[in-house]
Amino acid sequence: MGIFSLLFGKPKRSRAGALSGADRELIKREWLEIAQLLKLGDPSGRKEALIRADKALDLVLRRVSTGETMGERLKNAEKSFSDYAIYDQLWKAHKVRNALVHETGFEPPHYALENAVQQIRVGLKDIGALRR
Repeated sequence: MGIFSLLFGKPKRSRAGALSGADRELIKREWLEIAQLLKLGDPSGRKEALIRADKALDLVLRRVSTGETMGERLKNAEKSFSDYAIYDQLWKAHKVRNALVHETGFEPPHYALENAVQQIRVGLKDIGALRR
């Protein structure tokens, strides 16, 4: 352990340093498709948009965090976000996605799906995967 770590604790994980230009380009292209799904305005498009947004978040978490599951990666990535509120909203968005794909009959209102997608977008911007 170096003197810096002893004096100041563990340094923060680089927020965007682990992301390559190819990663950012992939997220950008995926986000354009997610935006198109939302513009369709139909329930299945909104659901697909959230599922794809969550997958994009997981791709980024794989680069900046560790863990076997997305939940573990998200938990381990808490310090990668500039604000706990952003991190907390990502958890909430991920929980909506999980309920959507794992709970039979779960039909959230359209605004809940759109809000979850928006929260993931905010998180991706905060961590440097999408431009502001």
